[in-house]
Amino acid sequence: MSGHRASDGDGWWASGSGDTGFEAAAAAPRSGCNFWLRQRARFCGHPTRPGFDVCANHGGCAEPRVPCPADPSHTVAAARLQHHLRTCTAVKLAAARQAQPYCRPDANAGSDGDEPPPGEGDGATAAEAWPSEGVRAAYAAVAADPFARGVARRRLQLAVALGRAGFVALLRKVDAAHAALTAAHPCTPSVLGGADAEDDGELLAFTKSVDPMNPYNAKHARQQASLVANMRVAGLLEGAPRCAYVELGAGKGWLSAWLAGASGARHLVLVDRMRGMTGKADRRLRHTALTRATLDLRDLDAAALLAHHAATTAALAAEAAAAPPCEAAGPDSEAAGQQQRQQEGRVAPLSGPFPWVAYGKHLCGAATDMALRACLTAQAQGQAKLQRPASVGDGAAGQEQQCCVFRGLCIAMCCHHRCSWRTFVGKRELAAFGIAPWEFEVLAYATSWALCGHAAPAGEGGGSGSASEDERDAEEGGAAGAESEKEQQQWQRQPSQQLQPSPSQQPSNPPQELCAAFDPRSVFPSRESRMEFGLRCKQLIDAARSARLAAETPASAQPPRLLRYVPPSVSGESTALLWVL
Repeated sequence: MSGHRASDGDGWWASGSGDTGFEAAAAAPRSGCNFWLRQRARFCGHPTRPGFDVCANHGGCAEPRVPCPADPSHTVAAARLQHHLRTCTAVKLAAARQAQPYCRPDANAGSDGDEPPPGEGDGATAAEAWPSEGVRAAYAAVAADPFARGVARRRLQLAVALGRAGFVALLRKVDAAHAALTAAHPCTPSVLGGADAEDDGELLAFTKSVDPMNPYNAKHARQQASLVANMRVAGLLEGAPRCAYVELGAGKGWLSAWLAGASGARHLVLVDRMRGMTGKADRRLRHTALTRATLDLRDLDAAALLAHHAATTAALAAEAAAAPPCEAAGPDSEAAGQQQRQQEGRVAPLSGPFPWVAYGKHLCGAATDMALRACLTAQAQGQAKLQRPASVGDGAAGQEQQCCVFRGLCIAMCCHHRCSWRTFVGKRELAAFGIAPWEFEVLAYATSWALCGHAAPAGEGGGSGSASEDERDAEEGGAAGAESEKEQQQWQRQPSQQLQPSPSQQPSNPPQELCAAFDPRSVFPSRESRMEFGLRCKQLIDAARSARLAAETPASAQPPRLLRYVPPSVSGESTALLWVL
């Protein structure tokens, strides 16, 4: 059999081309896989299917493989794709998620057509709407999948396609929009809860009261303390035992554990798209009515989820109330006392139109926009149910019992390079300044320059800082939001030496072949000016989000606010959006 080089470089298929020991091994009788392991100087030997010369592990050398449609993180032989889809765990999990009553596919995904590109609404030609065919093609590559690996490289190609004149024009638009929107929606410092104290002893002592295992470090403790304290000052924690608190992008749930310990909240709903988070902070929330939902925020129906939580809590309370009393020797027996203590600690179900609050810490990029869209939709649904007469339709009175009234939100934002025009909620606000969809993608790409790794520690020297500790999506080849603590220490030890990440990990050092025609970095006279522009882009995105919420705010409520809830030395991602209705 002729030799073929394996695609992974580990060995040879059937022929070793002179490798030591190959001739002797090939002459010896054998059965199994014919893949030659060059480093081990032997054949694989794993069993093979009838009619195949190689095992399933090395079949990729002979059979074409395609990504699994349900989970592209693994591949499958193209010939066995249909069989794989019948047994794939990801397919079963996706079906189970879609069967949940609070799952509405793409409910919060947004649309590219929310704000049409300039000129398309009045019948303008394609040449007038798009700067060039190169920009159209580059934007199409980005918009096809804004969250796919390597989107930073495609956004760089889009910036290069704009050319110097187009990029400079975008800078002027960003500066004009930034000046107007940040003046109307400024970010004010509001470091509360002891997050600005020089001594961390009090905060760390409270963490031990939340959980004796002390899962927090000082950085997390400061952020969580300030977020919860700002919610308290804003009035979002008033009547906490009778309010439902929904943490979006909850992860392990330690922010909810902190909130429950500080406010006495009894109804908690934790939403995250990742599995395996139960059993983390849940052990500290056993005294609460806790609902965990494994769901992507793009598919979340918040009103249906809250109705599900209320119905589940009521059913459990009714079941416990209907349980027969403990048959013990007398009312003073140990069993009777234990049952009485359980009844006293039982969480009362939510009844009537109940309030709810959304909160989250470091929702990456588009996740923030999806969360805001889910809250706006649930708010509109709640208002519609409250205004609906009880006599309209069958069961209208029962529907009103499950109505939820949105009280507000507090979301710490991060990872603006993970935003996309499709999901962004502030399209109308940016389009008012002439910012087109393809320009927004370049703007989002430029946000990584604010936190792209510098010689100064986090929070010092032009806004450098640490990215979100919950940045689970940072594998995308865009901005490496910031270095780890170990890398930051290396910067401090060797300030004159720069780390050299790969081009796919460092957008501030784009590949030369992409920037042969135009290098966006050449527009800025220094690294500091490029960092400042990236910071303005981040602030502009946050201000546009705040402006969108302000447009939805009733006249009787306060407008949304942007808060700097921790010092920049704690985290470069230190902005929170607070909205109280």
